[in-house]
Amino acid sequence: MSSRKYTNDLVSLKSLLERSGQRGVLYFLFQNQRILDLWPLIAGPEAAKHTRVHLFREGVLHVRVEASAYLDRYRYSLKQWVKQFEIELQAPVVEKIELRLGPVDQKLKSES
Repeated sequence: MSSRKYTNDLVSLKSLLERSGQRGVLYFLFQNQRILDLWPLIAGPEAAKHTRVHLFREGVLHVRVEASAYLDRYRYSLKQWVKQFEIELQAPVVEKIELRLGPVDQKLKSES
């Protein structure tokens, strides 16, 4: 049985959106989109061309890299990229970046 109390009181949509934006699903979706949008800026044009953000979960950004040569090259930039995300997002949202060899969508590469 839940200890949470529910009432039949009316709540404004604005109030719900504000609360959700601060700590709920909307905040989560907003942060995910910001991370995707920031990747080309954080990684730089060359790295963004050869990589693709695959998944962001529990503070870990999973990035696919198209070739092992790039995988090796970009490993040296991980700490710098995490620090740049913290600066851009003004919070330590991205705690770690993991690189994995994998396909990089042509469509996503051309958008970078």
